[in-house]
Amino acid sequence: EKFQEAVKKAKDLFDYKLDLLVQKHGLSDVNKKGKIIDEMLPTISKIDSKVKQSEYLKKLSERLAVHEESLRYEIGRVKPDYSVKFAEVAKIPKGGQGYKKSELHLLGLSLINKENFIKVEKNLGLEMFKDGVIRSLMTLCKNTYASSDQINTGKLLSRLEGNEEAKAVVMQALAKADITGDAEKILNDCILCIKKENKEEKLKKLNSRLKKAQEEKNSGEMTELLNEINKIHKERVA
Repeated sequence: EKFQEAVKKAKDLFDYKLDLLVQKHGLSDVNKKGKIIDEMLPTISKIDSKVKQSEYLKKLSERLAVHEESLRYEIGRVKPDYSVKFAEVAKIPKGGQGYKKSELHLLGLSLINKENFIKVEKNLGLEMFKDGVIRSLMTLCKNTYASSDQINTGKLLSRLEGNEEAKAVVMQALAKADITGDAEKILNDCILCIKKENKEEKLKKLNSRLKKAQEEKNSGEMTELLNEINKIHKERVA
């Protein structure tokens, strides 16, 4: 009777394996979540019922806080021998991995909504994104939206095959967008934040050049640089 009771309370294979993997790897970053996904998807792919597969993908998405559509794409790459298929790769440069939260947030919001992207491009411009990976991904968004009203995350990820860093950035960005409350407020705040950071960086460079011009007693350049600095300060006040 105790054995039967234990059987009734037992977790199914999915929950049991997922709990073990979470305990083993943790959920502290994208790479650790990726290891869990790599081990869970072959298990889910063995299930004959597409309905059941869909339920498990949704549970995995919620547990790991990753985009469900990304998981649906990934499970499509699992072959019968559980190796991985490869697709055409989009060329994305490697970055420093020190991604700014504001840039990640704007990428995520741009990925899920064309109007968000249009607003970012109009009020900020893609050249204002300092990270090369994120800037290239935003360019991919622009190219995709040129012929479509939405971005298929699965197709986007297929173009990033072989570039784990870019894929991880997409997943991080989507995760941020998924937990966003007031999307419009967050979008506006991030645009202002990036503008402010870029102005601060520009001021720093101008002041460095001004110091050098003062040392060289170059009055013409000093006047030009002071005008640029004053212009930026007026914009900040406004």
